Amino acid sequence: MECETLNENMVVPVEFEGRNIEGEDFHSVKKLLNQLFLKAQIDLSNLTDIIISQNYIGSALKQVVPEDELSDNDEDDDDEMDVFGVTTIVNLSQRKDKKSIEQLLNFAVLKSGENPSTKKIFEELLSNPSTSLGFLINERFINLPPQISVPLFESLRKEVEVASKKVERKRFSEFSHVIMISKIHKPIDSKKLQKKKAKKQDIPELLWTNYEEEIFFEEALFSFDYSVKHEADTGLGGSWSESDEEWEPFRRVFVFPFDRFSSIVDRLKEEIQ
Repeated sequence: MECETLNENMVVPVEFEGRNIEGEDFHSVKKLLNQLFLKAQIDLSNLTDIIISQNYIGSALKQVVPEDELSDNDEDDDDEMDVFGVTTIVNLSQRKDKKSIEQLLNFAVLKSGENPSTKKIFEELLSNPSTSLGFLINERFINLPPQISVPLFESLRKEVEVASKKVERKRFSEFSHVIMISKIHKPIDSKKLQKKKAKKQDIPELLWTNYEEEIFFEEALFSFDYSVKHEADTGLGGSWSESDEEWEPFRRVFVFPFDRFSSIVDRLKEEIQ
């Protein structure tokens, strides 16, 4: 897959490919997870280990370097930042005994508490023995365009389907619902936003760091947001063009039925590829 990245206001054509997530990707994957969870008390090392342990599902996004450009040092050098993105899904219901999964679920329930009705729905879902909840992870460097996510989600769809047909992987690859945590930004001064709209300036009411995640959100059964304004929230390899004074960073947590996943991927192909 090819895309154009922004580098100091220059457009640079780069070719990427999705590869199996391996042990050598540990530090890069953990850093990508950190840009999502920031200061949340979740053992990201443990979560990264889980992701690597199920490398039959998911992809690490890496730059394709032509063989004639590789040096002997390049072949031996494990660059911690050689993973530009990670797309995978982890079955939380089947891994509740893992430290990071327990922390993640407790954290999500805690953040849902600002809306009692949403918290009740969420807790009922988690306590239902028939629930098989998958955590869909979609993290990448901020300057990479949404088009690059399409083949990764297509690959993930196929990998989940294949894994669900194998006895030893079936219970980790079947889902009833999916939870996603998206990075969004909201305007701090709503009055200022309205003034700009009155002047017919095209200003969105909400910014999605990963544009394609809004399409997933449209299938949500319920959702809740929490602010991360007191935590560092910068994208790896890039930054927002909007000033921090105008936009406040949030996380949006939402749950959608897994049986909508395939149709969402099809829609991604139609709308953003």
